[in-house]
Amino acid sequence: MFITTFTQIHIIIIYQEQIYDSLRRSFTKMIMSLKKLITSNRSMSHAISTILNEYDIRSAHTTACYFIFGKGMYDSLMEKDKRERNIEIGKMMKKDSSLYPKIEKLLLKWMNDFLEVNNIHTQNFIESTRDSVLLINKKPTVTKFEDGLVEFRNKEGEFTSFYRINGKLILFDNMNYSIRIKGINSNKEVIQSSVFVEKYLKPLLNTMENSVSTGVIKNLKQVAIYRDKYINATDIDIYRDLMQNNKFVIDVDGQTILSDYAIDEHSIVKINNYKTFVLPIIRSILTIK
Repeated sequence: MFITTFTQIHIIIIYQEQIYDSLRRSFTKMIMSLKKLITSNRSMSHAISTILNEYDIRSAHTTACYFIFGKGMYDSLMEKDKRERNIEIGKMMKKDSSLYPKIEKLLLKWMNDFLEVNNIHTQNFIESTRDSVLLINKKPTVTKFEDGLVEFRNKEGEFTSFYRINGKLILFDNMNYSIRIKGINSNKEVIQSSVFVEKYLKPLLNTMENSVSTGVIKNLKQVAIYRDKYINATDIDIYRDLMQNNKFVIDVDGQTILSDYAIDEHSIVKINNYKTFVLPIIRSILTIK
């Protein structure tokens, strides 16, 4: 009797585990559906040596105005350049507080249509903004909706790795050696002109990608070399703080000031770029299987 009962319990446990495993697999294969425009998949902090694409809605707010006000308003807005359009729509929202919820509702519908038609699962989704979506290991094939009036376009090609660190998102493409950093209140020129980004961050990200094929232990030695390169850099422009529009952070009697010039090299605060960007990226390599 005891043996029979134990066997039955064992069978029940195995059956329950199979159900749980089936539910888990079903969950990971669920089509992504947004409840709000700005959404982030917090289960993904980084991905290395992969394929990433970002798609945004062409002239999103202006296109929404087409469906709210009609073709006349749309044509009038499209005659203006992008900045003028945004200003005009901003004035319209200020005048009519119900306008933005209407636009938001349309954008959310189109984003979810895009995700559903292209079979975007939760594991393919990284994050979305008010008019764009960042995907991993998934290339959409359907990009036009509403008889072609709504178009999702690829934004700046493909990337091969991403890191979510301290409220910022770094996208890197080791094929074209290009980089995007989202979450910095700076224009592209600041990032493109950064000596730290060009001479240090890009090579480091490239090394991270190599770690996938050559192994963590070998690359830890390479990371240590990069650490020494940063500490002993001969080009002091590497220490220009990317978060401060490439200005030097100078320590003057315990007080920090921003400067375009390095008056005294010994007074430069050198740790900021390393602490903000490099350390979190290096930690990521420890999680690579």
